[in-house]
Amino acid sequence: MSGMDYHKAFTHNQDELDWVVKGCKTADIGCVQCKKVLLKNMEERLKPIWEKYEKISDNDVLNVIHEGNRKASEVAKKTLEEVREAMNLRW
Repeated sequence: MSGMDYHKAFTHNQDELDWVVKGCKTADIGCVQCKKVLLKNMEERLKPIWEKYEKISDNDVLNVIHEGNRKASEVAKKTLEEVREAMNLRW
């Protein structure tokens, strides 16, 4: 990904994006100015994600894993019952 791709992904203000694109192509702005704008936009966009991530505890992760295992076990059990029935196997 090029630097401009990052600007396009994270910059929602079209005027600001146009300013960055024009400034970079014509060397009207320096790389530091360009990166400061990108950092501001990345932080703005990623901050809600980081905040949600910080709230996730190890117990939350373990609960998701256990619930997924329980659901997978139910599906596997039902599938085996259907296979046994289709093959006329009794257990």
